[in-house]
Amino acid sequence: MKLTVYLKLKYNVFQKDVAYKGYVRTILDMAYEVYYKFRLKKMGVTFPDYSRNLELTNEKSVNKDCHENTTSSFYMLSKAFSKLPLKRNRIRMLDIGCGAGRALAFGMQQSFEQVSGIDLDEPALEQAMINCRNMQQHGSNTAFSIMRMDATTCYIPDTVNVVYLYNPFGMKTMQDVVDNIMQHMENRKEDLYIIYSNPTYRELFNAYPVCNKIFQSSYKDINRADMSIFRIKSKIERTITKAMLLWEGGFQVILE
Repeated sequence: MKLTVYLKLKYNVFQKDVAYKGYVRTILDMAYEVYYKFRLKKMGVTFPDYSRNLELTNEKSVNKDCHENTTSSFYMLSKAFSKLPLKRNRIRMLDIGCGAGRALAFGMQQSFEQVSGIDLDEPALEQAMINCRNMQQHGSNTAFSIMRMDATTCYIPDTVNVVYLYNPFGMKTMQDVVDNIMQHMENRKEDLYIIYSNPTYRELFNAYPVCNKIFQSSYKDINRADMSIFRIKSKIERTITKAMLLWEGGFQVILE
């Protein structure tokens, strides 16, 4: 490809991003991308394009509504995890739809306590495994696990305190994922945080009273959210809240 053609293509992509995100966000995305890719490449981490595997991955899924998506930007990842009331070395993350492990590599670079990823794309999972192993060989102390699993039926370990999603599914699968998370929370003793990037179906989380939105940001168009963060209350906190409401209600009855 001639240099002029390459530069023109890059400029067109830049202009498209600016129209959608604005200049500041576009430049931040580019700066973080250069910085983290440079740091991770030195540790043997790469992220090949596995979009060609989409059709095969879709056939393996329960609802067959996986769709092609852009990868999580390192700027978005950095911003998202900075909004959590958790210390970095206490974050235990599950990435649903992890692909080649971009979010996992970010977590290991940030010294999370543990990162886990699930996906159905086997070549991408193999690359994620290679990336995580390479990072440990270069000094990362973050524990990791990677599993081939469907998002609708995945088991969420009680040790996980953050679930990360980059809207990789259609409406039906997202509904199943949300229902699965909520079912898991019925007897959970610890709060769970959901980072939902490109939150196309965020109303599915909003439908549950125990799920509280604690942060949301948008692109240039304020109506286009780029990220929503939810906190789902533990069983213990829900029980305490319910007891307090009952007590306050009874106290008011006595006063009346």
